[in-house]
Amino acid sequence: MTEKFNCTQCGKCCQDLGGELIATAADIKMWMDNGREDILDTCFVFEHDGEIRFGDLWFDELTGDELSECPWLENDICLIYDFRPEVCRVYPVDKKHQASNNCPGEWINA
Repeated sequence: MTEKFNCTQCGKCCQDLGGELIATAADIKMWMDNGREDILDTCFVFEHDGEIRFGDLWFDELTGDELSECPWLENDICLIYDFRPEVCRVYPVDKKHQASNNCPGEWINA
């Protein structure tokens, strides 16, 4: 039996990002395909030979400064939940990662 993480959507993981957050090429393609220029405006996209490789997250779209808090969190609600990057979709990686971030969600048998 496998375990699945049940997120409480408290927003704690979005409030103190710490470290580099990377968008996959698939994330960037999803945003492009869905006309989410607003999300792309907060991401530095890296290409090689005309092919999208990855994106560096989250930056102020006006100043280019790296943000310490997710720009898509408002009142502990993710404004891009259906379009959030993979790094957010797989959070937390395991129980140790959850505990180290004081995450109140729980692992349930799936």
